[in-house]
Amino acid sequence: YQRRVHGVISCLGRFTYEPNIDTLTCQKKDDVLDGIPFVVGVLTILKQFHSEHKDCFVAYLAQYIRVMVSDSRKEEKRSQEILPPEVTNCLHFLEAFCKLAPLPRRVVENQIPPHLFARFKDLRSSKRK
Repeated sequence: YQRRVHGVISCLGRFTYEPNIDTLTCQKKDDVLDGIPFVVGVLTILKQFHSEHKDCFVAYLAQYIRVMVSDSRKEEKRSQEILPPEVTNCLHFLEAFCKLAPLPRRVVENQIPPHLFARFKDLRSSKRK
């Protein structure tokens, strides 16, 4: 599981959220990644395995989100209203993952604070350094 999650997390760094079309898009115009096809690809791979693999995948991503939020608030004394861009990308990925899987949102909300998953589009994302 960890390899799959690590691969997804490393690819998510190449995306940025585009609110006009409500999806993840490439940061660099030269990249050939797109958010929804990326999610569908991950789902396609996970559907080849038992459904428990999908649940573990979501749990690992949720753990990554919890750690990143906790670390960013400790290190930079961030406001509760600002999230690291890695976290917002993961949350957008998980939202699309839930819609396309189909997977109830409560599965993700059981893994991360429910208010975070419910309000992440309202929270500001910090700029990359």
